[in-house]
Amino acid sequence: MLSNNFYIYRHIRPDTNEVFYIGKGNNMDKRRSEYRRAYQLSGRTEFWRNIVSKNNGVFNVEILWNCETEQEANTKEIEFIELYGRRDLCKGTLVNLSNGGEGVNGVIFSKDVIAKRSGKNHYNYKGGLMDKYRQEKEIRKNKISVINTETKETFRTITDAAKSIGIRVSSLARYLNGTKTNKTSLCYYSDYLANDYKVLQPKKENKGVWRKVIDIETGNIYDSIRKSLSATTYKEPTIRKMLDGRMVNKTNLRYA
Repeated sequence: MLSNNFYIYRHIRPDTNEVFYIGKGNNMDKRRSEYRRAYQLSGRTEFWRNIVSKNNGVFNVEILWNCETEQEANTKEIEFIELYGRRDLCKGTLVNLSNGGEGVNGVIFSKDVIAKRSGKNHYNYKGGLMDKYRQEKEIRKNKISVINTETKETFRTITDAAKSIGIRVSSLARYLNGTKTNKTSLCYYSDYLANDYKVLQPKKENKGVWRKVIDIETGNIYDSIRKSLSATTYKEPTIRKMLDGRMVNKTNLRYA
């Protein structure tokens, strides 16, 4: 007959019906009520308490597994935590801070111990992925992003650089990325070091606007529609429509 010395339980949020915690308990002390640990409020983490407090102290309990040995309970705890996924690792809904399968039932470990046992993906693990991310973030924070090629003044962000010359951040971003002609003396610092940058560029000529116009009667050629207005009494919008074929052309003007 199964003695059910150990068990695995889960806690469910009544507001969303999500499983938010997987735990392990034992019925070794016969003086205490069965499954006592599963219903306890004490000895819980801050993350666990935050969820329960949002539900006015209410949480649902389900016993998932009964077994005779703690070793089997440890194995099942790991399996269930992996199944539902930990929230701190962005893998699920659980507020568990470890992958399970270790320690004495009911003991709350320090953050450093939890981080060490949880592996390198834990946010407190020294030398792990999150620690490396924090270091890289600090480097990016202090990294020079933009330089003024005339004054040699450097800026950590595009925002600071844009404020220094009084233009919009979005406009400067287009200048630096090359999607718009750079009319400033600013460029990315990395481009400056590689000597691969363009600054203080003249405005690009818009060939569609500055098409030449010819008077077929006199042979005079004008550099633009606006300059050809002297040869007619029509206004510029009307001349443009005539030349584009959107109106009957009653003039001697044509695109050259």
